[in-house]
Amino acid sequence: MDSYQEDTVYKSVRDALESLPEIYREVLTLRYFGGMNIKEISSYLCASTSTIDRRLREALSQLKEEIPDMISTTYHQKELPAGFTFRIVETIKKINIHPISQIKGLPYGLSLATGLLIAMSYI
Repeated sequence: MDSYQEDTVYKSVRDALESLPEIYREVLTLRYFGGMNIKEISSYLCASTSTIDRRLREALSQLKEEIPDMISTTYHQKELPAGFTFRIVETIKKINIHPISQIKGLPYGLSLATGLLIAMSYI
């Protein structure tokens, strides 16, 4: 279940990133997946640190708007039908459970000893 949830989260994050313009996706990827700081990204992309900082803020702002919509859509896609729980409970009520009869036999040690005695008598 955890693996399924991680896959779902990963797909949602990937979809959210893909919805962003390239300039925002690029700085977010370098910052959060590449572990680079603003100065390193600035040097790598040949842009000023203020430009990189602005792109990061704008990208995060767009993601804040995008992610709740994606979560809501995903939730409604995975939602169980209204009567699902009721049908499960009704089905469980119809199950007849018959307890296992308690047949008293010989204790394990005694039955083992008896078996050994019988086996030795044939030798």
